[in-house]
Amino acid sequence: MVATQITQPFQQPFYAGSITFTAPPPFTVALNDHVYAFDVAQYQQNGLAPFNQSVVTSGEPNDNLFNAQGGWWRYRYNWNRGMGQPIADLDDDVIGARYDESTNLYPWDTNGISLSNTIEYDNVQLTSSGTSITPQLIFVDNHTIAYNGVDAYAYDSTGTSVNLNSGATDLFGTDSLHPVLRHVVYDGQNVWGIANNSGGTEAKLVKGEITSWTTNGYTALAQYDLLDNASYVLTSTFMKYVGNKLLLGSGNKLYEVANDGTCDLIYTHSDYTFTWTTAFNVGSRLFVGGHSDTESFLYNMSSTSTGVLAVAAQATTFPTYEFLYGAFGYGGNAIIWSNRGIRFATITGDNSLTYGGLIETDHPVHAATAYNKYIWFDMMKADGAFQVGRISLEDFTETLTPAYSTEYTTSDYTDDICSMLVVQYTGNSDGTLFVLDDTGRVFIEDNTSYATTGFFTSGDVYFGTAEPKSLGRSRVRFDALHANESIRISIYNSETNVLLATQVASLENQESMELTPNGLEFTRAYVRIELNGDGTTTPVVRQWNVQAYPISPPVRQWQVPLIISQTVLLGSGEGTMATYNPWQEFEYIRSLWRNRSILSYTEGGHSVRARIDNFLVRPTKWTDDGDWLEITLTVQLLSVE
Repeated sequence: MVATQITQPFQQPFYAGSITFTAPPPFTVALNDHVYAFDVAQYQQNGLAPFNQSVVTSGEPNDNLFNAQGGWWRYRYNWNRGMGQPIADLDDDVIGARYDESTNLYPWDTNGISLSNTIEYDNVQLTSSGTSITPQLIFVDNHTIAYNGVDAYAYDSTGTSVNLNSGATDLFGTDSLHPVLRHVVYDGQNVWGIANNSGGTEAKLVKGEITSWTTNGYTALAQYDLLDNASYVLTSTFMKYVGNKLLLGSGNKLYEVANDGTCDLIYTHSDYTFTWTTAFNVGSRLFVGGHSDTESFLYNMSSTSTGVLAVAAQATTFPTYEFLYGAFGYGGNAIIWSNRGIRFATITGDNSLTYGGLIETDHPVHAATAYNKYIWFDMMKADGAFQVGRISLEDFTETLTPAYSTEYTTSDYTDDICSMLVVQYTGNSDGTLFVLDDTGRVFIEDNTSYATTGFFTSGDVYFGTAEPKSLGRSRVRFDALHANESIRISIYNSETNVLLATQVASLENQESMELTPNGLEFTRAYVRIELNGDGTTTPVVRQWNVQAYPISPPVRQWQVPLIISQTVLLGSGEGTMATYNPWQEFEYIRSLWRNRSILSYTEGGHSVRARIDNFLVRPTKWTDDGDWLEITLTVQLLSVE
């Protein structure tokens, strides 16, 4: 419908349905192909403030933004909920106390994060056994024994090593068997193991009693060869002493080992691909489990009326292709690890097990150990980087999901690839962490020194919206720096990983620094803070914050009073006389407003995309036929850019 009637043709006419104009008539405006004169004195154009007077408090992008004239800040002053938070915007309920990832940092002090203690190579490397036997760490009589089937070293509470392979005191050494020992277990009195000959075709289930210790090892070892050439010994996958029971897994068969070495079959799993991998107890409740080619099973166990152990029922289920590697009970709960990561679990009244969210790792977890309120575990990186993680049982990020952190990454490790670590925390009063890698190197925690470098990343900062932002400034507060300490803050574009800005604080006694980049643009960014020292002291970061301003789409607003009468002079001077049906023009404009239609708004020689946000009718008189009114119709237009 084109209600406008032009009494004199324009030199460049408008065509019905056109949304662009080569040259509009002078001194007019147009909404699509409808041309109008307007009241210049009442015309207005201005920009709109694009933000609401509210604050974004969730980690999800949304439009509840506060005034752009204020500062937009994201910050952290506590990190004791550990790592694993990929988005660093504010949490739904509280100020977040997490970060994305870290290396060599200790986050467990409230309102501070610092370098962790060191874990150092002990310069003792166990001789290769020439077999695929997994190295072991066991705790015996206040000594930690590192063993790989051939070599054995014991460490006392000070970390001093004692060679257990000296002549007659060779651990489980015999004339008939090459001392290749696996699945070493200590039951509080005896050390049990499975000894193979050098070809691996003969095996004995053996036990020995260490009667006393000297500076050169142990003074006596009573050895008993208990079982010979048994198939379940040759193919054994694990041996554990739990709940006063010694259990041995061999493929899909599970045995209980008596004190005299007799092995009684407890259970045969129906899946021939199944392999028993672990057993553990939580108080008096005993659990045993393993995995097949596709899934894992964990069972609780009970004793029959005759006192014989039996598999009772399935205690829990696992996702497909999550393979149960190991578990232990601790403080009435359980820690479970697999090829995908590690979990915290609790035991219910019916002896079933409920676990929390998976703490995912790049590499399968092969070992975990507990001491006080912490759990240490193997969290090797996908590229083989040496890393040990720590779980805090005081801080949980979700139900049954504890906080965790990458606690140790050693620079002393020089091998390109490490496929697994074995971790053991001593029961000594000083609480020393031992780590054994798959090559036989022993690493020992040093509580008197610190890592020389470490870092954490914040996770992505969106500032509550997916719109582009302009980086304002960043501040870092920290304890007064010692000599040879420094702290660096870097801000990266998360999408491109391009460095946006960086600054270093290194002056002795310096307590803060401020980074002031000039309007660098990003959609989402992350903060990386690096701590450096000389190993004798550690910097302590107390707070970081980052300020930015959203770059929202610009919005222009027009107030255009259109003159809609039966006859209107378009232009100046003699101009061009146009005739209108005011009601039809009003209905046309009202339909654009009602439908939120995108239209072409033209002023003279300039066109923009816009929509009608509102309108106001001011009548001047009735039309000649009394059908309706001649009006000034003020339309409020908003740009669409």
